[in-house]
This record gives sequence, structure tokens and C-alpha cells, in this order.
Amino acid sequence: MKTFLYFKLFFLVLFLLPKEVWAYQNPVFVASAPEYVEFGSQFRLTLAVISSEKLQSDEIQYFREPPLRDFEVLMGPVRSTATTGKVTMPTYQYSYTYVLKAFETGEFVIPSTSLVVKGKLLRTQELTIHVVPEGKLPSSSGVSVEPKSETFITMNVSNRSPRVNSPVVLECKLYTTAQVDSLANLQQQILLKDFKVKPVSLREKKWKLETRNGKEYQTIVFRQLLLYPLHEGKLRIGNLSVDAYIRQTDGSKVMDPMEEFFRGNRNADQRVRQRLSCPEITLNVSGASSAFTSVQGHGLYGNVRTVTTGKVTLSFDKNGNMVSDGANRYIYRGANRYMIDNVIGPFRITCEGNLRKEVDEKGIEGTIEYEFDSRGRVVRHKFFDGMMPVERTYTYEGTGKYPCTMESSASYEDGVDVEICRYTYLETDSRGNWTKRRVKRTWKITMYYPENGADRVSTKTEPEFIETRTISYF
Repeated sequence: MKTFLYFKLFFLVLFLLPKEVWAYQNPVFVASAPEYVEFGSQFRLTLAVISSEKLQSDEIQYFREPPLRDFEVLMGPVRSTATTGKVTMPTYQYSYTYVLKAFETGEFVIPSTSLVVKGKLLRTQELTIHVVPEGKLPSSSGVSVEPKSETFITMNVSNRSPRVNSPVVLECKLYTTAQVDSLANLQQQILLKDFKVKPVSLREKKWKLETRNGKEYQTIVFRQLLLYPLHEGKLRIGNLSVDAYIRQTDGSKVMDPMEEFFRGNRNADQRVRQRLSCPEITLNVSGASSAFTSVQGHGLYGNVRTVTTGKVTLSFDKNGNMVSDGANRYIYRGANRYMIDNVIGPFRITCEGNLRKEVDEKGIEGTIEYEFDSRGRVVRHKFFDGMMPVERTYTYEGTGKYPCTMESSASYEDGVDVEICRYTYLETDSRGNWTKRRVKRTWKITMYYPENGADRVSTKTEPEFIETRTISYF
């Protein structure tokens, strides 16, 4: 029997996340109205600001009334406030409500409108209203005040053509315009002979408002995995399916989609189970000399041939391996093995997870290491300057491609030199690599003293300077 990873989890990720995840972390502005109404009947249009924090009246400004020329305005806008949820985690709603009546049958659009909350411009989504003759409401529309809700899931990967052992991020996301109480019975087949699987924590994931095909949804990532392909070929990530328990509620009441979930799912008879699914994904995995290349280890993107910074030029081959560092030549004996000037080595390149190592098979020279994060960005580089070990660590802001800081520590017998650089990027090329940046550099030098003596520490911050580099590509 094939060994495989088979997930069947009940109320999987949602139970694990803190309650605060489900609140509206930032205010949103949402429009709601029935999708179908009968000619001659009245209906409500509600424009609501929803927030996890209480807002003062002067923090909501510049409300723009939507153009309603296709409808008769019987009343409104009427402003009201409401609080829902637990005392410890309330949701605040500030609404503008209209009572409308259609002039004629047909399909009409209520355009997006806007207001300003705490200095930030918010916009509603566009609504389409179908006005039908009396007695001709679609059977699926239910009562005339119930707007059509939509819930679905997606599955995406960060790279569909990875190399062996190169990490791929698998992300599963829920889209909804309804109240979803919970998820259950998640099923997906991932073969252990094809992938090494590492779960990613979702505790920092939050609900977000996202526009897709012109429609706004509340979205959240409910599953994320790091997958490491173990061999070449077409590797399959199986179909994803999960049950969503959707709350049936008055469409005029705009609420947090997860509020009832944390109330203990009272009134469970009002829930409707909907099986959600999305199709499998096939990865085209190629063999690789290593999961990560030397090009990536130097913070470069694309098929880089050379990069020149100041008087130093680094050269690479088409596989992303370094062939010259300006002083030494690297001669390869296969994809994973090289000598330095045919004298030092041989070194063997190995990759496991997010770590690339270049190890001297004779055990004479120190090991070179590159460590990467889940986005393939180098976060640590360890090497040797002669016999002196040097370790550089890099930090990034959000999903940025370039490090915002670099700290380099060089240790020797009498002390340690620490170089700290902070970067501001000024120019990039067409391949997405930086070519000009501003550098602010500080040195911290520690000199060791013998027993009973105090170490001497000195710091120096240099004036800011500009660093440029020239890059050529294959």
C-alpha cells in the first residue's frame, strides 16, 4: 500500500486561532441589499462601517451618498449604531440605511460609495439589483430581503516548477460573503514518498477584505504547508475539500463571519452545511544540483552571470553556482562538487530544508552555510575569511525582496568585530535586483582582555554612503 498523508480533521484550524483573529482588525465599509426584489415592493439598502474598536462620531466623515436615480428613495439615509458580539470582543457597526422602491423591472447597479474613517478612505463594493415582476421571484432567492451569499475555497502554490528539495508554499484560502461558523472534515491527499511536509503556524493570520472578479469577500488562510519535493517528475497535490457551516441570518445584519462560532454555535439548526472543493495541483519538479543556489545566497534574483560591487566581481554559471569570487576560481566536478583553484577541497554541496551547506570533504576548511526563509530569501550566511569565521544575518520588512538590515560578526582570537548596516533602496533593474542603495553603517569592536581585565568595547557610526552595483545576466 502506498504511504500517504491523508488529512481528515474536524474543526481544524479555526479552533487553534485566537479569538481576536476573527474580529475586524481594521474598519471595513460594506454595502448590503437583496439581489432580487419584486416590482412595487420596498427594500432596504444598508451601508455599514464595521470595526473591532469603538469609533467616535467625528472619526467617521465625508460620507458620500450613492447615486440612486434608478430607485425611489422613500426614506434615508438614516444613521444608526449597533454593537454585537461578546463584551470582551465586541463588533461595532455604524450604518446608513435607505428604504428604496424600484421604478421599473430590469437589472440595476448601485455604484460603490465611500467615506473616511480615522483619515483613511474606505469604499463599498458595487451591488447589482434584479427587479422582477410581482410573483416572479426566483425560487432560490427566498424572502426578498435575503441577499445572495457566496463561499468558496482556493488552493495555490508559490512555484509550480520547483527543483528537488526546493520549498514550495501551499496556501488554502476561504472566501465568503456569509457568516461561516466553522470548517470541518478537511480532506486532501499528499504522498509522503513525493513530499516532505512541514505545517506553517496560522496564529498570525487575520481576516482581510479582498476583491475578486469585481466582488468583495472576507478572506482568511485556513491552511498553509511547506512542501519539499523529494524527487523529479510530475508530483500531485490532491483535491482539497472541506465542509463549511454557513449561518443563515437576516442579510440586512452585517456581522463578523466568526462571531457565532465563539458563542458556542447556538441556534445550530440555522446552519447550512456546504461542501467546498477545489481541484488538484500538479508540480513539474526538475532535478537540481541543490535546492538553493549561490546566486540566491548572495541575495540575487534571476539568471545572474556577474555582479560587480566596487572593485569586486562575483561570477556564476547557468546553474547559479559561483565560478569566481574575484580572487579564486571554482572548478566543478559534477553538479554538487567543486574544487577551489584545483587545490582546496573538494567541497560537496548539500541542501536539507532551508539550509545549503558547502562542506570540505577532507575536513580542513570550514563549512560555508546559507540559510533561507520560506520565501527563498537568505537570512544567514556563514563563511571564513582565512581562518576567521564570519556570520552575516539579514532581516526583511514584510514580503520585501531586499534586506532592511545586515549584521556581520567576525570572530578572532583577541575579540570580535560587529558590522551593522541599515539599507534604503533607491534603484532596481528590470530583473528585480537592486542596483543602488543608501547605507548607514555602525561598527562595534570588542577587544578581549585576560583574566580580571575588562573587555574594551568601542562603537563608531560612519556617515551615510551610496552603494551601487552592476549586474549582467545570461
